[in-house]
Amino acid sequence: MVRSANQNQDGKVWEEVELRLRSSVSPHNCTGYEIMFRCSKTPQAYCNIARWEGPLGKFTYLKQMGGSKYGLRMVTR
Repeated sequence: MVRSANQNQDGKVWEEVELRLRSSVSPHNCTGYEIMFRCSKTPQAYCNIARWEGPLGKFTYLKQMGGSKYGLRMVTR
């Protein structure tokens, strides 16, 4: 479960959840996979999958999906 405090729906706050899979991170080097979600159900929401390929900043998007249907749903308790 991810908890978002002070959730902002006006687009001024860009809260993102990142999941790292099969990853290795060291200074100036990163390998593995990353799944990123924008914590919103607005049209600016997204879900992206990237593969990190070693040198700092070297990655490839494997999939990019955008729109409110890809955002995370807020659950209030």
